[in-house]
Amino acid sequence: MIAGMYDQSIMNMIQKLKDEDEDSAVIADELYRIGRSMQDDYLMGIAVYGRARARLFDSLHLNAVMTDALEAVEHSKLAKNYDTLCRAYILLGIVSDIHINYPLAVAYYIDAAGIVPKTENPKLNGAIVNTNIAQIFAAVHEYEKAEYYNNMAIELMIGAEKTPAYVRDMASMLASSASYALEAESDIAEAEKKYSEAEKLRGREGWDEFSDMDQLLTRIRISAARHDDAEVMKYYHDFMAIQTSLPYTADCIEGVNYLLSYMIEHRQFEACKEIVAYVESRLDTEVPGVLMQVYDEEIRYYKAIGNTEKEHAMALKYYEASMKKANEDDRAAVIAVEGSLSGARLSEENTRLLKEAETDQLTGLPNRYALHTHSEELFDACYREQRNLGVEIMDVDFFKEYNDTYGHVKGDECLKAVADVIKKEIRKEPGMFAARYGGDEIILMYDSLSEERMEEIMQEIEDGVRDLHMEHRNSKVSDSVSISQGLYSAVPKFNNRIWDYTAGADNVLYYVKNHHKGSWCHTNRHNYRSPENGTKGWEKEKK
Repeated sequence: MIAGMYDQSIMNMIQKLKDEDEDSAVIADELYRIGRSMQDDYLMGIAVYGRARARLFDSLHLNAVMTDALEAVEHSKLAKNYDTLCRAYILLGIVSDIHINYPLAVAYYIDAAGIVPKTENPKLNGAIVNTNIAQIFAAVHEYEKAEYYNNMAIELMIGAEKTPAYVRDMASMLASSASYALEAESDIAEAEKKYSEAEKLRGREGWDEFSDMDQLLTRIRISAARHDDAEVMKYYHDFMAIQTSLPYTADCIEGVNYLLSYMIEHRQFEACKEIVAYVESRLDTEVPGVLMQVYDEEIRYYKAIGNTEKEHAMALKYYEASMKKANEDDRAAVIAVEGSLSGARLSEENTRLLKEAETDQLTGLPNRYALHTHSEELFDACYREQRNLGVEIMDVDFFKEYNDTYGHVKGDECLKAVADVIKKEIRKEPGMFAARYGGDEIILMYDSLSEERMEEIMQEIEDGVRDLHMEHRNSKVSDSVSISQGLYSAVPKFNNRIWDYTAGADNVLYYVKNHHKGSWCHTNRHNYRSPENGTKGWEKEKK
């Protein structure tokens, strides 16, 4: 059956779902019931897609969204309903993106793009595919490519002004464009231009509170780029006034995490407390990818305020979520195979995206997600073969002061230079691994190395950073950039976990930073509190 053959009541229901009526979930359930009674794939496809979309924007029950979207794909294929099929693939891509499974997300967007020419509004659907592909490139810090695809989306949207969601979608794309301009080239003028273009849409049908929030986030990002902290805080309060009145959904994650990260970096801990309280009160999901993103920022917050107990508890939650994510990745791989999303369909570009998703784009070191995989595998191997395992945490001394003095561009150059010193050591020592944990913090792991060799490497890294002679006039320990390092090593025992090692290293680093900044310490004691235990770099002969 085709849409024109239904009675008026069914046609009204179909139109309301297309217009994204506020009662979409109820309408979708009723239309699905009718479709099942008629064994009508066209109706069931539209209905189950409508229900999936309503769930995505009302909650974080993403597994239910994916189940519905997959069913929508099957019904729409049978009915040859290309519009719903295209949108269902896009929805699957969005959910996979939120799950941090970028190759699968891209594969779904490729499926959607292949159907776009057969849809009733190819410009609109093409725009939505392109803006979502842009989000994937942004997630792996390829902001120039993100700009390219998002600009293509904006051009396509210009030909889709009469669609119901035009204003909201265009405002969202312009906000993304402003963000990419700031990230790619710190182009404040271009970001202001995109903000102004979006403002011209204000008041038109389709503008909603999410459009308001996109604009406020754009203002915050621009103010942050200008280092105008007072203006950031003004827009932050406006943003949270809206955000706290809404559920915490997929649309909120990126913006809220950005704000929390900014507030941590600028030590606005009252704002951090407000954001964390809001998220924890609304975080109704079991989706590991979402939980990992939330816990990641909260770990940084509790670390910044010195709440070690909460930091460790949150790190355990992060670990548990990451284990669930690994299982979900296995399930996603099965879906990919069953859906023939392998071989040529998962192109070299997708493989590259996966690699870049595990690489910190600033330093070139592996990132936290890659660290998790490597650390678990290394710990298991060291336990199984009773090899010595060392975990070191290091950071740059007075890095915030360095950024405040020389600017964030110089701060980035500083981190790159420190990372290059570490890479030089890794090239000499195959038993080493290093990853950027976040900010100026880097975690190093040593496999089967003697205590003497690990200490030698720590000293070489310390000397290598000092030999860079990067001026740091607001450091309290040196005229040039220096680092602090804490190392914990031991052969894993039966009841150990990798977290015991990172916590042990963190305890040592905490002591060094409070008593001997600019140096290092190595211990075999997990709860390091006293300088009596361990080897102290400050007592060793300096280069």
